[in-house]
Amino acid sequence: MRKLEIDGDITRAETLPAEVYHDARCYERAKERIFARSWQFIGNLAEPKAPGHVVPFTLLPGCLDEPLVLTCAGKLDGLKPSSSDALRVDDVELLCLSNVCTHRGALVVEGEGHVRQLRCRYHGRRFALDGKFCSMAEFDGVANFPSARDDLPRVALERWGPVLFCNLAPAFTFDELVR
Repeated sequence: MRKLEIDGDITRAETLPAEVYHDARCYERAKERIFARSWQFIGNLAEPKAPGHVVPFTLLPGCLDEPLVLTCAGKLDGLKPSSSDALRVDDVELLCLSNVCTHRGALVVEGEGHVRQLRCRYHGRRFALDGKFCSMAEFDGVANFPSARDDLPRVALERWGPVLFCNLAPAFTFDELVR
């Protein structure tokens, strides 16, 4: 495929070559450079009602297929003031986390519900509702364990009215999108 060049002057626009629409390499590149780096609509959700509420979902099924989980953490979880990747409503913080265990890649949350901690069924790793690693059975006293790499990664999360958006690798801020 020839190299695509896009002129900054819209009056010089050209039609994209046909292979852009059916070439598997173009699609993989678009997933990485466009969809994973832009803000994606994830739902029109009501405000969180109680700490401990978890909602697993797949981001862009059939495209990114990224397992994520929304968690509703509260005062009792000892969270610090809201960070840029969390939404705070009253005393409840809504976060979006990777739903893939940092140990063997198993899903951590398999269904919507209310929990005190997140737990991977593969080896029993436990995580706080903010994604911070808590424990793993029979692993006390191991050198350099746990580390920040054991925490579930946070995903950028924003709200616009009642609508939620997340972004795996933001290329631009949410404010740049909506303002």
